[in-house]
Amino acid sequence: MLINYFKRSECISETTNHNIKRLVLPLGLLTFATSLLLKHFAAGSPVIDFTSGFLMGLSIVLNVAGTIITCRMKKA
Repeated sequence: MLINYFKRSECISETTNHNIKRLVLPLGLLTFATSLLLKHFAAGSPVIDFTSGFLMGLSIVLNVAGTIITCRMKKA
């Protein structure tokens, strides 16, 4: 991941790295909720459909990554 590269190259501090890892799962949930609200209240336009689909895909990636990061942090 890009975060691990920045951590190894010492571009970001350990505190910043921990904060980023802690915020991945809530960001995934926020993008999921935004996607559902867009689909429910503003459906019909191709641009809205694309944005909703993009946010849904982003939420899947963030939720899976957040779950993996959380499991690794609990093991350590």
